[in-house]
Order: sequence, then C-alpha cells, then structure tokens
Amino acid sequence: MPTPARRYDCPSDTSTPSRTSPHVSIGILTADLSELGSEVTTLERAGANLVHFDVMDGCFCPMMTFGAPVIKAVKTSLLKDVHLLTADLIGKLQDFVAAGADIMTIHVESCSHPHRALQMLGSLTNANDPERGLVRGLALNPGTPLEAAEPLLGEVDLILLLAVNPGWSGVVTHFGFVAPGFSTAQPSKCRPEESV
Repeated sequence: MPTPARRYDCPSDTSTPSRTSPHVSIGILTADLSELGSEVTTLERAGANLVHFDVMDGCFCPMMTFGAPVIKAVKTSLLKDVHLLTADLIGKLQDFVAAGADIMTIHVESCSHPHRALQMLGSLTNANDPERGLVRGLALNPGTPLEAAEPLLGEVDLILLLAVNPGWSGVVTHFGFVAPGFSTAQPSKCRPEESV
C-alpha cells in the first residue's frame, strides 16, 4: 500500500512548495564554500525560496561534494532541497532529514530498493517544521526511461528529470533524451514544479 502523499498548498508567504506555482531551486555546488553564508544570503535577498544541495558520494557520481553536516551548518530561511546522488542511500536518509532537508530527491538508478527508500522518507518528520512534512522526489538520469518511475509515482511529490548525466561538469545537455519521455507523462502526475 503506497504511503499517502502529503498535500503542499502554497501559503501567502511562499515558504512551502506549491503544487500550482513553479519554484526555482538554486544550486550551491559552484558556490564559494569559504563564503557559503554570504552566498546563501545573496540567494535570500534575490527572492529565492529554495536552495539546492547536490550531494555526491564519489560512487554513484565520480565527484564528491558535501554531506549532512554541511546541510545542517547552512542557516537559512530557504527550504533545503537535497538531491542525493549517492549509492546505498537508505542508511543515509535519516541523517539528511535530521540535518534539515525539506525536500529529499533520490535517484531511481542509485538504489536497489527505491520504493523502500521513498516509504522511509514518508515516515520521517521534517526537522525544520514537523507540520509541513517532507517533500519526496525521484530523479531520473537522461538515459533512464520515464517508465522507470511509474511504479513509484504513488510515493513521490516531484519528479526531477536530469538534462545531463550527474557528476560531470561541462557536459552536453541531453534534451533529446528528456523531452520525449517527459511529453508522454500523464498530466495528472506531473506538476509545474517538475524540473527539466
């Protein structure tokens, strides 16, 4: 039985992801980490409401970035959008939620039990605001057919379709792979905040 998806209506202060209005999640992967506090303040002043953390472990992706301690150390009013590009992620989920993730996106390709991982996320409490809940996302690499997400749609609040293979800088965008699969998705299962 699928874990019931939580409803995220957008309040007037736009502090919660909405099903009706798009949001831009701004990544900090290229931020100056020695000035991370001021970099995040710049995002806040610019009117952003989401900050995106690409968490790479050197296994699923060739790069290593940062982990739960960095996410916890970032003090911000922005929602923390954590994109796990990691192998064997089930044992790490609780740490990232405890570190303050508001949105947790996992890769269907990186986990042998994505259904279990999404159900686990559905059972965890948002450390920043327990009333708000945790947004669960599923990411697909450019070469992964959209059909790989179908059995998991009852467990997710968003789908992230990557236009590049993860972990490599300066790569060619693969819109040819993403666009056709995205156009076949059922409109009732896709929302404006989905990323392309």
